[in-house]
Amino acid sequence: MPNPEDGSTPEEQERMLQEQILRDQPQYATVSCKVCLKEIPKSLAHTEEAEGYILYFCGLDCFDKWGHQNNTNNTKRNAP
Repeated sequence: MPNPEDGSTPEEQERMLQEQILRDQPQYATVSCKVCLKEIPKSLAHTEEAEGYILYFCGLDCFDKWGHQNNTNNTKRNAP
Protein backbone atom coordinates (compact mmCIF):
# COMPACT_ATOMS: atom_id res chain seq x y z
CA MET A 1 0.00 0.00 0.00
CA PRO A 2 1.18 3.53 -0.59
CA ASN A 3 2.79 5.13 2.41
CA PRO A 4 2.36 8.92 2.67
CA GLU A 5 5.42 9.07 4.92
CA ASP A 6 7.77 7.74 2.21
CA GLY A 7 8.05 11.15 0.52
CA SER A 8 6.07 10.23 -2.59
CA THR A 9 3.80 12.79 -4.22
CA PRO A 10 0.01 12.40 -4.15
CA GLU A 11 0.15 11.45 -7.85
CA GLU A 12 2.70 8.72 -7.16
CA GLN A 13 0.63 7.47 -4.24
CA GLU A 14 -2.46 7.33 -6.46
CA ARG A 15 -0.54 5.46 -9.18
CA MET A 16 0.81 2.95 -6.63
CA LEU A 17 -2.69 2.45 -5.22
CA GLN A 18 -4.12 1.84 -8.71
CA GLU A 19 -1.33 -0.64 -9.47
CA GLN A 20 -2.03 -2.47 -6.20
CA ILE A 21 -5.73 -2.64 -7.02
CA LEU A 22 -4.93 -4.09 -10.45
CA ARG A 23 -2.52 -6.65 -8.98
CA ASP A 24 -5.25 -7.76 -6.57
CA GLN A 25 -7.65 -8.45 -9.45
CA PRO A 26 -7.62 -12.17 -10.33
CA GLN A 27 -7.09 -11.55 -14.03
CA TYR A 28 -4.00 -9.41 -13.24
CA ALA A 29 -2.51 -11.57 -10.48
CA THR A 30 1.15 -12.45 -10.94
CA VAL A 31 3.34 -15.20 -9.54
CA SER A 32 7.08 -15.79 -9.50
CA CYS A 33 8.64 -18.54 -11.60
CA LYS A 34 10.15 -21.16 -9.27
CA VAL A 35 13.40 -21.26 -11.30
CA CYS A 36 14.17 -17.78 -12.67
CA LEU A 37 11.90 -15.77 -10.30
CA LYS A 38 10.44 -13.83 -13.24
CA GLU A 39 7.02 -12.30 -12.46
CA ILE A 40 4.41 -13.76 -14.80
CA PRO A 41 0.61 -13.54 -15.03
CA LYS A 42 -0.86 -16.37 -12.98
CA SER A 43 -3.22 -17.17 -15.84
CA LEU A 44 -0.23 -17.96 -18.11
CA ALA A 45 1.90 -19.85 -15.60
CA HIS A 46 2.60 -23.57 -15.85
CA THR A 47 2.00 -25.25 -12.48
CA GLU A 48 3.23 -28.33 -10.67
CA GLU A 49 2.11 -29.62 -7.29
CA ALA A 50 4.99 -30.69 -5.06
CA GLU A 51 4.79 -31.76 -1.42
CA GLY A 52 1.67 -29.71 -0.65
CA TYR A 53 2.78 -26.63 -2.60
CA ILE A 54 1.92 -25.32 -6.03
CA LEU A 55 4.99 -24.25 -7.98
CA TYR A 56 4.76 -21.83 -10.90
CA PHE A 57 6.97 -21.77 -14.00
CA CYS A 58 7.21 -19.11 -16.71
CA GLY A 59 7.61 -21.72 -19.43
CA LEU A 60 8.61 -25.23 -20.30
CA ASP A 61 12.33 -24.37 -20.26
CA CYS A 62 12.21 -23.45 -16.56
CA PHE A 63 9.91 -26.38 -15.81
CA ASP A 64 12.36 -28.79 -17.48
CA LYS A 65 15.30 -27.21 -15.64
CA TRP A 66 13.46 -27.59 -12.32
CA GLY A 67 12.56 -31.20 -13.16
CA HIS A 68 16.16 -32.01 -14.00
CA GLN A 69 17.44 -30.39 -10.78
CA ASN A 70 14.73 -32.13 -8.75
CA ASN A 71 15.57 -35.55 -10.23
CA THR A 72 19.29 -34.98 -9.57
CA ASN A 73 18.60 -34.04 -5.94
CA ASN A 74 16.33 -37.08 -5.43
CA THR A 75 18.97 -39.39 -6.92
CA LYS A 76 21.63 -38.01 -4.53
CA ARG A 77 19.31 -38.41 -1.51
CA ASN A 78 18.36 -41.97 -2.43
CA ALA A 79 21.91 -43.13 -3.18
CA PRO A 80 23.16 -45.90 -0.83
